[in-house]
Amino acid sequence: MAWFKRKKEEELPPLPEVPELPPLEPLPALPPLPEIPREAAPPYPPAEFEAPVAKVTPIFIRIDKYRELLKTIKQIQDNLGKLKTALDRIERIKARETEIVRSWDTLMAETNTKMEEISAGLFQPEEE
Repeated sequence: MAWFKRKKEEELPPLPEVPELPPLEPLPALPPLPEIPREAAPPYPPAEFEAPVAKVTPIFIRIDKYRELLKTIKQIQDNLGKLKTALDRIERIKARETEIVRSWDTLMAETNTKMEEISAGLFQPEEE
């Protein structure tokens, strides 16, 4: 079958030369636009416009689905309570940790001061 054989590439003739175009003339200036007074524009939204009010229609749901939904909401509320308790505990622990670190910092500063006093006393000649 010769339907799908590739055709031999034929050589294309060279392209003709592009003629030179005459230079463009400048466009005429546009006239200025007239001013529109702001008072003439209608207010948006119009004063007589009223937003459509959605009608409340009853929603029908199966009782078993409703009970399942209530159960899920209760579980979410319980989990949120547990999460709040855990976050409060973490906050208390973090506050206690900060207090301990501050006391260590104070103790280190006191020790450093005492060490400087001791070093100064050891390396200074005795006065007579």
